[in-house]
Amino acid sequence: MACFLLNKSNITITIPKVEEIDKVSFYEIFVKVGTVSWKVKHRYSDFVNLNDKLVIDHCVNKDILPPKKIIGKRDPVFVEKRRVGLENYLMSVITFLRETMPRTLAEFLDFHKYDILFLLQDMSSSFLRDGDSILLQSKRYQFNPLQVLEHFGRRAACICLDNEKPSQKELDTVAVMLALKVVKEGKTPVFSRTIEPTYPNSPQ
Repeated sequence: MACFLLNKSNITITIPKVEEIDKVSFYEIFVKVGTVSWKVKHRYSDFVNLNDKLVIDHCVNKDILPPKKIIGKRDPVFVEKRRVGLENYLMSVITFLRETMPRTLAEFLDFHKYDILFLLQDMSSSFLRDGDSILLQSKRYQFNPLQVLEHFGRRAACICLDNEKPSQKELDTVAVMLALKVVKEGKTPVFSRTIEPTYPNSPQ
């Protein structure tokens, strides 16, 4: 899992290739934060929409985005020139906004799917918006594997004393859900377990 907050100076954005799907060019963006990397695809119009928002909300220079072209936009020479231009655009924007990383840019690059900070923000927003209805329907809530890693990994670090590895009892103290399911995409749940909260200094 990526951690933008700890790697603001160690972010790389490249566009290694362009893929044509149904006569539309999609630019494959390779994002690397520290040692974690992932890919995301966008067409040119997505870049235009991103740039429009960043210009209005974050004072990004509107002229750094490669210009539109109506005729000959699928010409290989032009596509390659645009690929390089869009790669430079993303790195310029990241450099300019790395201290704030606006949500618009983060979602464009899929940080909300792979980065601790933005994954937590999504979870918080979801629980704030839908928490009451979730609790009314069931006492179970389904996390995806990345959310589980984030939910327990961070709390394990918080309760770890003297850099010792926390015990299962200590890990359980942070569990507030009555049940936790881990589900892999399209597959049967890996496990289903009811976790009873325990507390520090409670009788053995």
